[in-house]
Amino acid sequence: PWFVFGAGQVTAADLKAAHGGQLPAGVKMADIGQLLVSLHDTGEAGAGAGAEAKGGASVGGGTNMLGVLHSLGYTRGILNDIRFPEALRLRAFAKYASYGLAQRALRPGAGPGAA
Repeated sequence: PWFVFGAGQVTAADLKAAHGGQLPAGVKMADIGQLLVSLHDTGEAGAGAGAEAKGGASVGGGTNMLGVLHSLGYTRGILNDIRFPEALRLRAFAKYASYGLAQRALRPGAGPGAA
């Protein structure tokens, strides 16, 4: 059902499919494959090549988002093992993400459009 978060225009049929744990009618396995490749884009030459040319977007943008999501899964598992509440984990993510954004103004060259 996570596919609805990346969709540009989500329809009622898309939401119904997500609720049922299904892919929408227009989504093919090749689309899922392209998404996974783009999530692993490390920004190196040739990584995720062709996704934009085929009409897809590069989700990773050089961040290796698949690796980030994998690490978050490990973190969540460890915290679950020590019975750390999910709400506190999410609160901590939000707190430090907002702290990082607030600190951006204090770092020269860290704003939008920086090289």
